[in-house]
Amino acid sequence: MASCFHIIKQKARIILGLLSLLALPACLAAPLVDENRELADHGQVFDGAVTIPAPDGYCLDEATSKATANPPVLVFASCQALGQTNTPPPNTLAIVTATIMPDPVPVERNAQPELLAFFQSQGGLSLMSRGARTEISIVDHSQQSDDYFWVLAREDRAPRHLSPWIWFGLTEVSGHGVTVSVYPASDHHGDDDAAGKLLFTSFLQRLAKR
Repeated sequence: MASCFHIIKQKARIILGLLSLLALPACLAAPLVDENRELADHGQVFDGAVTIPAPDGYCLDEATSKATANPPVLVFASCQALGQTNTPPPNTLAIVTATIMPDPVPVERNAQPELLAFFQSQGGLSLMSRGARTEISIVDHSQQSDDYFWVLAREDRAPRHLSPWIWFGLTEVSGHGVTVSVYPASDHHGDDDAAGKLLFTSFLQRLAKR
C-alpha cells in the first residue's frame, strides 16, 4: 500500500497546481470560443494502453491535462465550456480528473479500512485539501462491501467557482490504478452534494467495469 500512497501524493501535487487554472469561469460556464470545436470524449495514456472515457456532457481538456506527466493526469470539463457548443451541458457542472498509475493497485475489500485510516489522518486530509489554510473533513466514505474505495470530503473554504465538496475514489482500469476526483461547481452547496454524488458514482462505476 505504500507505493499506492506515494503515487497519490504525486497526484495531489499535480492537482493542486492545476486547480489554479481550473477555477476559472470559462472552465465552468460560458464557451471559450464562438464556433463549435470537435473535442475528444476520452483520454489515453501510456501509448494508448489505458483509455479513460469522459462522463456524459464532458470532454477532455487537452490544454490542462498532463498526459505525459508521472503519473499522467487527465482533466475533463463541460464540452460546452470548452467550445464544443453542439453538445448539451452536463447535468452536474464540475471539474473531473483521473490520475493513472503505472502499476495495478487492486483495492481489495480488506484494504479499505487501511485506506480510510490514511485519508482520515492529517497527512491524507492534507493531500485532498485545495488550500494551505483550509479545514477539511471526511463526511462519508465507502464500505467494505463496495467494489472500489471512495471518500467525500468538505472544506470550510473552497477555491473560487468551486463548491466545498471533494469526491475522491480509487479503482483499477486495464491493469492500472486510477484515482478519480470530482470538484463540483460553486452552486453545489448545502448539507449534501447529491448531484455531485451522481456524477462521481456513475463515472467511477463506469471505470470500475473496464
